[in-house]
Amino acid sequence: MSSHLPHPPVTARPGPGHRADPAGTDPTAAVLAAVETMAAMLSIATGLVAAGRKVELNGLEQEAARLCAAAVICPAAAAPALRGALVTLLARLDRLTAALRRD
Repeated sequence: MSSHLPHPPVTARPGPGHRADPAGTDPTAAVLAAVETMAAMLSIATGLVAAGRKVELNGLEQEAARLCAAAVICPAAAAPALRGALVTLLARLDRLTAALRRD
């Protein structure tokens, strides 16, 4: 199996109007990073399933719930970036779901 599985990049970045948080209380960057990590994990899982391998998805639902809870406390100005990242994540989940159904 190839060590690199192709997947479209997650391009979510804070949009216009998003200001840096010098006090470190804005969780937006951490949420976006977590979304990117989960998207990469879903792409890897999809590749493994497509190659006929079994994948363990325990904890995926809990991690998704944590991401959603964290997104809710982000500033409203971060909504466009978060929405884009979550839409991309949903597309990756849909691809994994389709691969699992073919298996």
